[in-house]
Amino acid sequence: MACLKDRMADMRKMDDELGITIDLMQRMYGVMQQLTDTTHHLAADTHEMTHITDELRDHIADFDDFWSLRELEPTGPVCSLTAREFVLSEHLART
Repeated sequence: MACLKDRMADMRKMDDELGITIDLMQRMYGVMQQLTDTTHHLAADTHEMTHITDELRDHIADFDDFWSLRELEPTGPVCSLTAREFVLSEHLART
């Protein structure tokens, strides 16, 4: 009978240790879910930042095109007006 009591005590100890292991695994699972959510948000933010950067690049290029055309042309009002219409038509074609 003493042998059975010792085995029962061993089983209770194993049960307690298994409970601790289950708690730790559930905590790890929760942390992994947070990590997954953060990674998804980071990917979405990166795509949005790429889109904003591309748009900014296009606007800077439009600005540069406008001023570079203006610097190369004679200062007459007709030539300046044509350059502006050209840049405006290119800008409207992109959008």
